[in-house]
Amino acid sequence: MTGKTALALLVHSLIFSVVYAQSSRYAPAHSTILNTAQGEKCLKQCSRSTPNVDGFFKVSSHDSILLVQNFKKIKKKKAQACCFVYTGVKSLDQYYYQYAGVVIKHKKYIYSNAFVAGPYELSKFLKNWRKEPAIICGGGTGFWGILFDIADESFSQLAFNGAK
Repeated sequence: MTGKTALALLVHSLIFSVVYAQSSRYAPAHSTILNTAQGEKCLKQCSRSTPNVDGFFKVSSHDSILLVQNFKKIKKKKAQACCFVYTGVKSLDQYYYQYAGVVIKHKKYIYSNAFVAGPYELSKFLKNWRKEPAIICGGGTGFWGILFDIADESFSQLAFNGAK
């Protein structure tokens, strides 16, 4: 392979990487990173499954940048467990997001807790949503969680709340 061919391949792969990363990028308008104590509470959802974790960590700015760069990949995922099996997230815009750093088998992940909230809910039930986890029983597809693998930059374990 000549130097020009190698350079051309390198440039092509860099362009592809940048274009792909931009197409998966999404920065939610409403998001927060929970501290480790609140992250632990966030996994105690009453009407959906959450991952079994070994520990918690503080999500770094680098970790959150990786999450944002890959956020749109969520729309390709389907729930595999209760509730709303084979259902996916159609739009990311309507949700508020809480992030918690979790450790599973010595590997770091970010757990995203997503919920729909209007002015009434924010003023009555979710006043402190930036610091306290939103734990809602029921609500269906308006409330869900998903796990982001920081090393692999992939999502798994999408789960929606039960309907009631």
